[in-house]
Amino acid sequence: MARVDGANAELKDAQDKLKEAEDKVAKLQATLKRAQEDLKQVEDRCAYLEWQQNLAGRLVDGLKDEYKRWKGNVEDLIELTRKTVGVNLISSGFVS
Repeated sequence: MARVDGANAELKDAQDKLKEAEDKVAKLQATLKRAQEDLKQVEDRCAYLEWQQNLAGRLVDGLKDEYKRWKGNVEDLIELTRKTVGVNLISSGFVS
């Protein structure tokens, strides 16, 4: 009978250790699942930011050409304004 009681005690200890191990595995699996979800969110955010960076790069490249065009337009308007004063003086001489 003592052998049976000893075996039952060993079985109980083994079952307790198994239960602890199963609980630990369940906690680790839950932690892994949360980490995988966090990783997915970070990857999605990274993809979104790369998309935005691509759009911003295309916008900046497009605006470089516009800057050159606008700068030329400003120079033309300054020259036209300077010429307009002279043209108005000549025109006023003919009207008088």
